[in-house]
Parts: sequence; structure tokens; C-alpha cells
Amino acid sequence: CPFQTRCGYKKLVPDNLCETKVPPVKNLGDGHMSLCWLSDDVLKTMEPVIKFDKEHAAREGVPDDAHGTGPGLAGTAPNRPRGKTGSAEADQI
Repeated sequence: CPFQTRCGYKKLVPDNLCETKVPPVKNLGDGHMSLCWLSDDVLKTMEPVIKFDKEHAAREGVPDDAHGTGPGLAGTAPNRPRGKTGSAEADQI
């Protein structure tokens, strides 16, 4: 697991899985994902590390869909130039 060197819960996972295999992606709801070998029962008993306050976000003008659909996205992706521009080669891209 990429987080095993700084995770305090590694000792709860049997067979050294954290050190030897990457855990499956778990959908935690509300757009949150997790990579973890801990069972769902154990995860449900834990206090969330990050809390997103939707009421505060609404006051600040953050839209409900601000997180986009993929990792690292917030809203609409910017329109960025791709490679060469202003040439016959660029027109073929």
C-alpha cells in the first residue's frame, strides 16, 4: 500500500498485506475513495480524517459538483493548448 509507511492502522491488517500488495479501491460515498485493506466493519467505526461541510461550501459559492468525476478535478477542466499550434502539422492533431 502506498500509505503503509505513515498509517497507524497497519497493525490491524493481517499477513503483512499493507507491505506486500496494493489494496483495492473502495467507494466511501459522496465522491470519496479509499485504498485500504481494513474491513468495511472496521472502517465504519473510525472517525473521518477529512470532513466536507456542504453548508459552508454553499455559503462560499462552491457548487455541489465541484469535485468533478476524476482524481484531481475541481469543476470544468481548463482548455489548454495541445502541442504545436499555427502549422499544418498542428492542424492534423
